[in-house]
Amino acid sequence: MNTFKTIFAVLSSVCLLSCQETIHNDAPENIEVDVTKTQDEALFSKYEYIPLETSENCLLPAMLHKIVSCHDTLVIHSIIQNTLLSFKNDGSFIRRFPIGNGPDELIYPVDIALDPENNTLQILDSYQFIKEFSLDGTRICEIKVEDPYMRVGKLKNEVLLFDANLGKKNDYYFEFTDGQNNLKLINKKKYFNDIVYIPYSTFSTVDDNTVFFYHQFENVVYSWTPKDTIATPVYQLTFPHEKSIADLSLESPLQARDYQKLYDAKEYIFGIKSLYVTNNLLFFTVETDQLYYCLYDRDTKKIRICNQLLEGLPNPDGIIGIEGNYLLYALTPEQIITYSQENPLSEKISSQMKGMKEDDNPVIIKCKMN
Repeated sequence: MNTFKTIFAVLSSVCLLSCQETIHNDAPENIEVDVTKTQDEALFSKYEYIPLETSENCLLPAMLHKIVSCHDTLVIHSIIQNTLLSFKNDGSFIRRFPIGNGPDELIYPVDIALDPENNTLQILDSYQFIKEFSLDGTRICEIKVEDPYMRVGKLKNEVLLFDANLGKKNDYYFEFTDGQNNLKLINKKKYFNDIVYIPYSTFSTVDDNTVFFYHQFENVVYSWTPKDTIATPVYQLTFPHEKSIADLSLESPLQARDYQKLYDAKEYIFGIKSLYVTNNLLFFTVETDQLYYCLYDRDTKKIRICNQLLEGLPNPDGIIGIEGNYLLYALTPEQIITYSQENPLSEKISSQMKGMKEDDNPVIIKCKMN
């Protein structure tokens, strides 16, 4: 677990977006993130939890990367051990998606996204194939893209793709494609081309026609609809008392070891790590010396910043999904047990502790935003 986190951090990068040709020029709304006003309390108070079934057929690794929810089904993905499984909403195991080299199998699922119009999954396989699967594990169709990508999203007929600097020849970060027409957005800065990073999230659906997207170490949130040929910056994050990694000006390419030194020093805000939208609320996290949980009310223009997500539970490493107005994340039994040894544990989940073993499957937490 710790080894993978170290690798994850080294792969993380500082990437600035050059947006002179592919964005709208209107000034975005400013969100001031003053971490000196962080509240020493939980951001949210209400949650539900789902203990996932543990059996030989459905063992999950400790680190999960994405959860998508459709009706009464949770599809859970982890890059580790080539893992893509589905569970019912009560945590009981349904199926494991087929992995292999056959025509109806997945070779290496990198990321997943729900197509809510068709109740199907878009699966980014082996970085360059978008394969559509039904929730029962049946392959429907496939699209091959020219460059390798690390994250996938879905909006109407468009597949949304994000390049984590895997494609060394292309000079953009995002591609939106319907399989025939491609729109390439947000130019890369050449001196960051050699650094790869793996974000927890990249795309957040606002409604049936709009998606917000962002680059993890850029301080801008962009908006896009299928009729747009450019991206529109809608929010600009500013940090009045902190240095932001996005404001660095470099004369030579940044190498992975240089990034690691900056990250370890904890002297910079390392941009947006997770962003989710529901109704009038914008939730995101930023990181410097610690992870800050931020909730911005888009109507009142007020922000609340806390150092704890839920009282009585350990903070998650990352938010990995959304279901309505619930944020989704995973806690391992080991994390919960270790936390309970030094902190008061939430009364709601303490009963679950009685039969919990450290090597059981993770517990899914559904954190209510309002």
